[in-house]
Amino acid sequence: MILEGENLLTKRNISHNAIFGSISSISVDFGVPVLMTKDEMETADLLKVIATREQKKDNKVVAVRGEKPQMSLKERQQYLIEGLPNVSAVLAKRLLTYFGSVRGISNASEEELMQVAGVGKGIATEIIKVLNSDYFE
Repeated sequence: MILEGENLLTKRNISHNAIFGSISSISVDFGVPVLMTKDEMETADLLKVIATREQKKDNKVVAVRGEKPQMSLKERQQYLIEGLPNVSAVLAKRLLTYFGSVRGISNASEEELMQVAGVGKGIATEIIKVLNSDYFE
């Protein structure tokens, strides 16, 4: 558990005993380590260090999506499209129905994507950006 923010113990209208009691319970009773950072950047740095250690320890790459469940082809296509920015399960089905395939979606222009109900300029732009940007940008 990461507690983010400066002066967490002094800027709250909660007694120190209540805060320390909660933190110690989380740590001791539940076995969850509690780490403190001052801001978002420090939290990001800490998470990067933790991820790097985990990868080196087991010599593996961290999986972004976790375990891969057994799915039908249709479910895998929908799962893939749901990974696009701001694409819900409903919108993924609409896109797949409209374009007929994952390739159809990936080949679509921004204007074509916007023909699907629920896809505005912002979502279309982000989808195009994800699909067409080089990996190491």
